[in-house]
Amino acid sequence: MSYAFILNPAAGGKKDPFFFEKVIIQFCQENKLEYLLWKTERPGHGRILAQEALRMGSLCIVAIGGDGTINEIAGELIHTQISLGIIPKGSANGFAREFGIPLNPRKACDTLLQSKTLALDVGRINEEVFFSVAGVGFDARVGFTYNQSQEGGRRGKIPYFTSAIREYLTYEPPVMNLRFEDQERRFSPFLIAIANSRQYGIGAQIAPKAVVNDGLLNLSIIHRAPLYQYLWFLPKVFTGTIDRAPFFENVSIKEATISSEKELLYHIDGEFRFGKKKLAVRIEPTSLMLKVPRLYRP
Repeated sequence: MSYAFILNPAAGGKKDPFFFEKVIIQFCQENKLEYLLWKTERPGHGRILAQEALRMGSLCIVAIGGDGTINEIAGELIHTQISLGIIPKGSANGFAREFGIPLNPRKACDTLLQSKTLALDVGRINEEVFFSVAGVGFDARVGFTYNQSQEGGRRGKIPYFTSAIREYLTYEPPVMNLRFEDQERRFSPFLIAIANSRQYGIGAQIAPKAVVNDGLLNLSIIHRAPLYQYLWFLPKVFTGTIDRAPFFENVSIKEATISSEKELLYHIDGEFRFGKKKLAVRIEPTSLMLKVPRLYRP
């Protein structure tokens, strides 16, 4: 089997790209694998390298980075029979964690040889695809301001939590129109997570009932509530039981429209977008072939 490894040196902050490179080369040589190893040089370069790997006949294209890197590369593989492999190198690694892909790079390499191929659903917002979680509202606001203030700085739960508290004090949810099936609602939700998989990353499960190949997207709607309620139920995000909170609502959809009179800040697999007043959301069933551990069950 021919492998093409696409490494994002900038992913994961302080994670050493040369270490990952050495691990991959050693792994391929030990297993006598035919392989290519390329490094991205700028945002969007992963798409170009994935296209080149497809032209060269690679049978498995492996993304080495975080959810943003995976999104770039996987977007070129949908509706093909070419498999995506993952070696996690991001800060949160939500998509890799969903499938139990090891965070240790050598173990993740070994998993490629011991894997099975799973056909996954793909989400789409307007013209862009996502594979894990997209969202509009407070999560996009916090993530955007956190990234802006943390360039080269500390990562992790505590800095993110501190940033979320600061944003809560000034955040005013926009009025949104939500349409799906025969329903239409006009309200100001705290956030709407559009989930194909269960978690954002670092173990935070915003959509405990999401299944990656059931032909549905889960809208996890968090309604407005006092800060003390959010803090009280915060641990349940990490135990997969946030759906027990009184401010949580789950809606399963195949397609929906979210619109507002104001431009919406939203994210796609953790990458931020701004400038749209209407988000057309839909699912594309079983559109991506992914290498996952053999013991994984959706």
